[in-house]
Amino acid sequence: MNAIDAVRDEDGGKLFTCGHFDLIIIDEAHRSIYNKYKDIFTYFDAHLIGLTVTLKDEIDKNTYETFRLESGIPTYGYDLAQAVSDGYLVDFVSIETKLKFLTEGIIYDELTAEEKEEYEKLFLDENGELPEAIESSALNDWIFNADTIKEILATLLTHGIKVGYGSTIEKTIIFAKNHAHVEKIYEIFVKESAKEAISLYLQDSRLTQQQIYFLNRIVGYIVRCGMITDLSVLQGAPFTDQGTVNELFSENTDLWYGIFHTIEKINANARTA
Repeated sequence: MNAIDAVRDEDGGKLFTCGHFDLIIIDEAHRSIYNKYKDIFTYFDAHLIGLTVTLKDEIDKNTYETFRLESGIPTYGYDLAQAVSDGYLVDFVSIETKLKFLTEGIIYDELTAEEKEEYEKLFLDENGELPEAIESSALNDWIFNADTIKEILATLLTHGIKVGYGSTIEKTIIFAKNHAHVEKIYEIFVKESAKEAISLYLQDSRLTQQQIYFLNRIVGYIVRCGMITDLSVLQGAPFTDQGTVNELFSENTDLWYGIFHTIEKINANARTA
């Protein structure tokens, strides 16, 4: 808006006069034409074309009113069903997952003894008072439940569109409530992916009980930390409680090299993501 008043032409006159534009095209017109931005479009004497997929019909935000249209009747509409029929878009498939906490919130009296202990650690205030419940609206806003996020990610990995003969999830958009929620999803996703990558080796029928113990210690470490930044930790307890790396994999070096390179990939992904 400052540019309208401040920018000058070669002669020092106002560049953006009210007649400067013949046509103004507004993208995302359901949210970019209100409040102070509305003054811009009121100022210019130009034809307006607004593009949006979510027209609003509210008292303080009415897309139709701005474009002098009858409510509910756009100048031109091209809906999803028609776009799918014409071959421009692919229809969506809805997968519904009902999660108790997201639907009903967290009710203290309905928790297990272990969950109550965690609840008390998190929500007991300085006066020793404990809320009877946490509303569902607070979840993923300022309270993050790891199990809920894990279940949602598991649903995505199970039902999401896959490429590479079903081995890889297609490019995916995950909607989060805020930046803190994004960071928590990312943290859990990295840990769960790393855990899954290492856990695949546990399916190898050649593993001894000592090797299984070693791999489980790696899985536990990754779940806690997300990656193994200092590989020297593998040379100490608890990883070596049942043997050193050399002792455990002296007769199966290929297996160890595979585990080692997987750890390196986990670390690289965690650093660059």
